Amino acid sequence: MCHICDNENGYSSFQNKMRENIDRTGLGIISVCGGAHGIPHAYSIGLTESEQNMPEILLSGAMSQNTHMMLINYLHAYWKEHGVQYGVLTELFNHPCEIVRLDINDSKVRQDCTQLFEFYKSMPCVEPKEIVQLIWADTKGNLATSEQFEMPYSIELHKRAVTTSA
Repeated sequence: MCHICDNENGYSSFQNKMRENIDRTGLGIISVCGGAHGIPHAYSIGLTESEQNMPEILLSGAMSQNTHMMLINYLHAYWKEHGVQYGVLTELFNHPCEIVRLDINDSKVRQDCTQLFEFYKSMPCVEPKEIVQLIWADTKGNLATSEQFEMPYSIELHKRAVTTSA
């Protein structure tokens, strides 16, 4: 079901629904059944403006929409309590995950997060400055970036941002 396609007010109704969610909880979440490669993904909308410039979160993987939403909400709550953290985190879910900065100008990132960029276009002086990908591990705890990762077709890794050390 697509809220934009199935609603006679289309995109304006979607934006109003997102605004209500952001005002109520600090974020909205878009869940996509499958990208260009058929891999489901979800991403946040609203963290840039509502949570003191937190990065927006992208999660891709062969899991249910509810699981995507739960993990994004959990990371959001964790960041609110502990601050934004990057890299490998083991204490977050009792399961290793990695938070990596993405190249916000990469065409694939922009394609997979279309509604995020469209939402911020409608807001003067606000645009997402950073998007991170929450990378999940396999059942043995191997991250998708590891050669031992056992589910290579269940996750899509996006282009990382180039970071410089000071």
